[in-house]
Amino acid sequence: MRIYSNTLLFLFILAYKLFLPFNAFGGSIYENGLKNYIKDDLKKFLFIKEKNKVKSLKTIDSQNNIVEINTERKILIINFWATWCAPCKKEMPSLNHLAKKFKKEKLEIVTIASGRNSISHIEDFFLKNEIDELPKYRDPSGKTAISYKVIGLPTTIIVNSRGEEVGRILGDIDWQKEEIYDFFNALLKIENI
Repeated sequence: MRIYSNTLLFLFILAYKLFLPFNAFGGSIYENGLKNYIKDDLKKFLFIKEKNKVKSLKTIDSQNNIVEINTERKILIINFWATWCAPCKKEMPSLNHLAKKFKKEKLEIVTIASGRNSISHIEDFFLKNEIDELPKYRDPSGKTAISYKVIGLPTTIIVNSRGEEVGRILGDIDWQKEEIYDFFNALLKIENI
């Protein structure tokens, strides 16, 4: 099972390197300012090479209302996940913990259940795992995930305060490690937030 998981991660990374403008090494302000924090789980972080303005983020809430999320003025963490995805479910409690560590005016976490995820399954999962800081947004058709070039779940996209993608993480990580907090504190400092 572990070999299968590693093979999938390798294929996701290979696909991104071939089809998207990412670079593990380079000279952007983010890579230079954050390179000391790229260790352990954050080795999965892929910096983007060129400025990529993130489209207006439209999603659906648990009452089937269309919600438009501002992608500027703060750090935005967009996490695409699914109730049927084991690695997604594994990381969600730690992502909830990360949300508790930062003020929403500076760093906002948006979780979007992509694909077929019933509202009741999302509600049950949040209740069972005491997830109380994350939104229950949905992308039932998967169109939002496709528009953000998400090719596997979970995928987490980090957006700067100008609405530009800094990079993304493919696969699950433990969001409540000290180096993750240090990474986001350094990013907030670079953004002067």
